[in-house]
Amino acid sequence: MTKTIQSILFLLAFGCFGSANATVYDATNAESDQWHGGNHNHSLWLPGLTANNDWLIDPNSPGIFDFNEGAGTATFSGSVYNENDPAATGDFNFSFVVSDNGNPKMELINEAYDPDPPGGGVDTDSWIYFDFDEPGTFEGTGGIVDNIELILTQRGQSGGFKGQFGEGANGKNILLGFSAWFFWGLNPDGPVYVVCPTFDPDCDGVGDINIDLNPVPVPAAFWLFGSALLGFIGFSRRTSV
Repeated sequence: MTKTIQSILFLLAFGCFGSANATVYDATNAESDQWHGGNHNHSLWLPGLTANNDWLIDPNSPGIFDFNEGAGTATFSGSVYNENDPAATGDFNFSFVVSDNGNPKMELINEAYDPDPPGGGVDTDSWIYFDFDEPGTFEGTGGIVDNIELILTQRGQSGGFKGQFGEGANGKNILLGFSAWFFWGLNPDGPVYVVCPTFDPDCDGVGDINIDLNPVPVPAAFWLFGSALLGFIGFSRRTSV
């Protein structure tokens, strides 16, 4: 078997294995629609950190939700800004592991879970649940939260505070999404933060994640990479003759 054929087989095997086990999603702000009784638009909800609780991901630079179903792990990372104070910005990172149990936190109106038209058809039995693999982080990068470091830990270890993934799981609409709930507090090893506009003097609070998810066409990027690699192999063969 020539090295060229070996390379092609490796690319095919790698592409099939990767696409079967991991999916990368663009993560954007979950927006309330007709299936939600409220009026929300955010990716992170952080009450008490600033005067406004809603933190948004720039739609031109979405967050990344990477779900490796084969390994039972997921990560969520990106950057956000405060809805009312865009100068307040931060970077965040979460890691999760699939849980073998969980109860759906159903935040949509009742009709959203009705399978028959005009119901929304959300099926909570299809949801996948997650626990925090380790504490998440939020690092302020601008404005009132500049240089602030938060530690984000799972809010409750069972019941309705599991992370949840699936259609309608973002709790704001019936699109594919993800929600998770956490406690947040100052990083004891980070800078001191003494200004709490709306919460207690220790700046500790609760929060959650609500995001819409759209698969990134990883296979297309893979085949582009594969074509370039095969071209490089061909070039190497020509130059070595």
